[in-house]
Amino acid sequence: MRNRLLLAAAVMVCVACGSSQSGGGSVAPPPPAGGQGDAGSPSGGSGSDAGSVGTPDAGSGTDSGGSPDGGSSGSGGGTTVTAEQLTSGEKAQVLALDDQNVYWASYENAGGWRNWHYRIFAQSKSGSVPVPISEGAGAMINWLVARDGFVNWSMATCPVSCDTADYRTHVYRQPNGGKAYFAQSAYSSFDGCIVRANPNGAGATCIDRGKHSYIDVKVDDTHVYFIRDGDVWRLPRQ
Repeated sequence: MRNRLLLAAAVMVCVACGSSQSGGGSVAPPPPAGGQGDAGSPSGGSGSDAGSVGTPDAGSGTDSGGSPDGGSSGSGGGTTVTAEQLTSGEKAQVLALDDQNVYWASYENAGGWRNWHYRIFAQSKSGSVPVPISEGAGAMINWLVARDGFVNWSMATCPVSCDTADYRTHVYRQPNGGKAYFAQSAYSSFDGCIVRANPNGAGATCIDRGKHSYIDVKVDDTHVYFIRDGDVWRLPRQ
């Protein structure tokens, strides 16, 4: 009998343990939804915050590093090209060029043939004192060419008295030591101009202008040479 009572008591204890465990499992609450959202929103929120902060920073970096501002200021600050005067008081009337020098000729014919006098000079393109090439009695030089180590020109002379005979024009020769350009002198109310244009005449533009007499233009690889009011000038070739 005693044994039966002990066995019954043991069974009751086991049943009580099982109900306590299952009750504990059923009572255990699920994790709060708010807790999960709180845990998730900081990381999600911080991720989106980091992303939103990064985007404006990248945008502001682009703005601060924008090259258009720098480019526009650079292009607007270009150097103005101005003509460079090579002679003074020369009364030049025709030009010629070779690889190293610029040449010009002038003549006086006031007072009749007895006062005819011409001069031909050369000056280094790199800058120097003009050097006389030829000088003497003559006038009406309208052609001057420097080629193959010689200076060539045409000129009128009076081998006999020009009071009783016509002058004679001869060609002389003496040893020396892309775009189309032409000149038009001022007339009426219009300025004179050194004109640069395409060979077909299109795109004409003045590279030097004013109330001046322009009478000759020569061009080499780097400069445009011209006579303005009797003096030799040059501009960088463009």
